[in-house]
Amino acid sequence: MSKGYPHCGLCPEMPCVTLKDYFDDPEHGDNGERLANLKAWANGHWTLQALTGKKRSGE
Repeated sequence: MSKGYPHCGLCPEMPCVTLKDYFDDPEHGDNGERLANLKAWANGHWTLQALTGKKRSGE
């Protein structure tokens, strides 16, 4: 957003370090669904893949 794009999926640097940190967060991360959604949106597909939540060790 700070780079002037409507969403991160349109940025040529996607996924940047900031996004990777969010996706890898043990509590709030996911298994790649957010990244897949951003890539789909960048290609004009306005579908939404449901978030499953990041698997934690021991689960």
